[in-house]
Amino acid sequence: MAEKQQQFTPPHAKLGKYEHIVGAQKYPEIRQRGFYSDVVLETDPQALGDVMDGPERDPNHMWDLRTADHTPMVDTFEPPENLLEQITEQTDHGPTTKLTELSDFPLKAYEPKVQLPFYTPPGQRPRRVEVERRKRIYQQMDIEQILQEKYKITTDQLVPKQSDEGNRLGDWRSYLALEVFDNTDYDCRLPAEWLAMGMDEGVRKPVPGRALLPSRDDQHDLDIRDPAIVWRWQMVGVLDYDPDSQLWLVMKVNKKGRLVDQDGKPVVNGGYLGNGQFLDLPSMYWIPRIQLYFLAEDPTIFAMRVAEAFAERQRAEAHLRYHLYLDCMPSDGLGEADKNSFNRMIEWAKGTPSLSKAKKLDDKIQSLDKEVNFDFSRSMNKIIFNGTIVHHQDQYSYVTVPQSSEEPVPQRGCVDVPEYNFDEAYSLFAFHSLLTRQESINAIGWVRSECNEVAAKSLFQVPLAKHMRLEEFEQTQQQATQHVALYLRDTFKENLRRHIRTSLRDSGKGWFDLNTDKFYVYQGSKLKKFMEMVKFSMQDSLRYLVQDSLTNFTQMIVDACQACLTLPTNYEWPHDLLVSTLLPKRNPLFLVDLVLDLEGSHYSTNLNQFEATLVSLFDKAITSTQTVPQLEKFILENLKDLQNETLLLESVWPNEPEVERLRMTIREAINKALIPMKVYARLYDRFLPLNNLEITQYIAEYEAKSPTAIQMKEEVEKHLAEKEVMEKIIPSSIIIGPFFVATENVRQNLSKKCKAMANAVLELLAKKLRKQADDACEEFKAISRRLFETPNTIEDLSETREWMKTIPDKLDEHQENIDLAMADYDLIEEFYYNLSQEDFNARYTAMSWPNKIVKQMEQVEKTMEEAEERFRKLQVGDTSTFNDRLDSLTMSVASLSTYTDIGKAHEVANEVRRIAKQLKDAGQDAQKYNNRERLFGMPVTDYSKLAKLNKDFEPYRAMWIAVSIGSGCTSR
Repeated sequence: MAEKQQQFTPPHAKLGKYEHIVGAQKYPEIRQRGFYSDVVLETDPQALGDVMDGPERDPNHMWDLRTADHTPMVDTFEPPENLLEQITEQTDHGPTTKLTELSDFPLKAYEPKVQLPFYTPPGQRPRRVEVERRKRIYQQMDIEQILQEKYKITTDQLVPKQSDEGNRLGDWRSYLALEVFDNTDYDCRLPAEWLAMGMDEGVRKPVPGRALLPSRDDQHDLDIRDPAIVWRWQMVGVLDYDPDSQLWLVMKVNKKGRLVDQDGKPVVNGGYLGNGQFLDLPSMYWIPRIQLYFLAEDPTIFAMRVAEAFAERQRAEAHLRYHLYLDCMPSDGLGEADKNSFNRMIEWAKGTPSLSKAKKLDDKIQSLDKEVNFDFSRSMNKIIFNGTIVHHQDQYSYVTVPQSSEEPVPQRGCVDVPEYNFDEAYSLFAFHSLLTRQESINAIGWVRSECNEVAAKSLFQVPLAKHMRLEEFEQTQQQATQHVALYLRDTFKENLRRHIRTSLRDSGKGWFDLNTDKFYVYQGSKLKKFMEMVKFSMQDSLRYLVQDSLTNFTQMIVDACQACLTLPTNYEWPHDLLVSTLLPKRNPLFLVDLVLDLEGSHYSTNLNQFEATLVSLFDKAITSTQTVPQLEKFILENLKDLQNETLLLESVWPNEPEVERLRMTIREAINKALIPMKVYARLYDRFLPLNNLEITQYIAEYEAKSPTAIQMKEEVEKHLAEKEVMEKIIPSSIIIGPFFVATENVRQNLSKKCKAMANAVLELLAKKLRKQADDACEEFKAISRRLFETPNTIEDLSETREWMKTIPDKLDEHQENIDLAMADYDLIEEFYYNLSQEDFNARYTAMSWPNKIVKQMEQVEKTMEEAEERFRKLQVGDTSTFNDRLDSLTMSVASLSTYTDIGKAHEVANEVRRIAKQLKDAGQDAQKYNNRERLFGMPVTDYSKLAKLNKDFEPYRAMWIAVSIGSGCTSR
């Protein structure tokens, strides 16, 4: 049903009155205008109304007020900053084409195609006026209304419907798709041009249009012929086009006339989400062009296109039904074709040499006989059926007889040929032709052969057998270019010169005189035409050489970058580091190494050099063919006019459109290929801290934390696990478009760094255990040194024995520390760490010390038993000697009673002192000998007489010392 048009509403009115607002405001019907574009419009005058009245507008006196003389200006208050905008919005100046709602469609997407020059001659209609006028006319028309009123076609008739009830006689429903009969000649733009109308600041926005779509978006799973689907012309935005299926991706607008996704963001770039995926909404459909009407095209032409397709479908369906009726008619009783005529045709056919010896000819003749009889029967039925329809038109009104176009029968079987003077034409041709002598024919053959050989060469080495570094690639291509350039300047020229002179040297004077020395004679000879032909052949081969070489070189780059050509600038790597879906068609071209250092993650070759290098090789190949000389100078050696300068052949120039296109293709392809390369390099940024980590600094910081052996083991396990992860997630190499990226060095460096960190932690643990082992060994050494000390007395021996009783407890205590250290050493062995010789010796020395101490104690026990026996013997001798000393002291004390001379008081006092000292020493020795007797387990000797002796001696000592002292005072 056609939509009702609304009258014009001022911009500040509610825009909801319009039924067709999709992104941009739909231009409403304008009934009364006074613009020049409407006055010159050749249309119905009633559509303009009274154009002399001008547009309706509200009077605005702001300008008069501002320009009135002596009008005081109010400056006592500050007006709002947007006061002018508020006044402008509230002022109604009549109709406007300014957008008053947020739109997802660019303005140029509404502009119709106009075949008018941009420069408008005087008296002609301006291009912008014509564009604006057509835009408004198209906006006022409704495609559904045009189809219904002009062509009597409703929307339900456009889409075929299926029914289980069957059709009534004469009431046939369409069952063929309408797009099969679409005539694309009606399209005023190519698909790429339609999509380009949505380009706005580098973003491809939707293009507005109306599409024949289901009214509900929950019927995607149903067959399009399902009668439950209600089809309507609806406002859509065109997002994309698939050239393979020739379908258009459209999306319905929402209630606000916008195209947004689930998050309310505008749908741009064909619904591409930037992560390799596309937007998929229920309101999105892939439809053929016959169901899509762009707002920028003429609706009457599109309606004509739909009507023509509709009529063609009706004719096709009627034709199919007519032939179905013929095929269902019986052929019995209709007779057969004349056998005599058929037999004559067979005999004539067999008379030909090719068919007379054909195998299985009878089987084929029998098959043809059946086919002829079938066509004869069908033709008879057709005559009967057509006659029946003609005589009973009312009864068979639903049958449409196809109209056959009869070809006029020619009057005779030959074609009239106008009169032609062959001799004169042949003479004229021979006069101008170079193919009149064997010498020139041979020369032309040689020239063609050499030129074909040149055209078959290539300025580049294409294809490449292996990938190589950019420098090697550049050197390889330059060598190929220089080799061909040298061949063109020397070998190509010399070969042609030799072949031409050899072929024409015997021609003598005449048309092909090589020895002529007169330039005007040469100018009028066939030799001049021959040399011109040679020049053009050489230039033609040069052009083919350059064009084919550039095309093949460009194709090689494009094939290598094929998977990257459609990538957006915000491309994100969709997989892990091991997988790449961006593979070339054949082989990668360039070898680069991934490098991680303090500057970050980058490649061994600067990526910006690839574009410059490829373009440089491209341009150098063109330049290398610009210095090929012409042959006239070298063939006609006697013509001095040709010897003064060397003329060059024309080749392909760098600024030709096709060359520019190929050069731009290379730039775009390699730049597209660099996008995933940069993204892939950024994936390795997470490994930079590990790659740039200094192991010595790491170990120093880790050692400052004083970790335990278990913590060190966990740290080592963590680094070894990281090593395995690095070896698993980082590939040895990966192919990204034209690049073969070698990542083995990065993989090995990170793996070695993790291994080195684990070894550093193990070294730290070994150092710590070495210190523990050394400390334990020092304590055991102290015990060993003490055990090796020789006792000099029985007291030392007893003390040593008492100390040796504490050694087992000390050994048990140290054994626990040793066991802990050995357990830590076992942790190191779990990682197959190779201990140094010092660490190995320290470990097993510490393990052997307890057993060594035990054996040393056993040895010391034997030594001490021997020493004890020796000390026992000494004790017996010492005791005997001591008794003799006691007897001597007894006699000395007894002899003191004999001293009576006071004059000898000093000598006696000294003797007394000596005896007193001996008695004191004897007391100490008696105590010592008694202690030793107890240590030896011997009976303790009674030295009580020594106490009696001291008692007897004390009076003598006191007396004589006092006398000695008194005598001394008196003498003084």
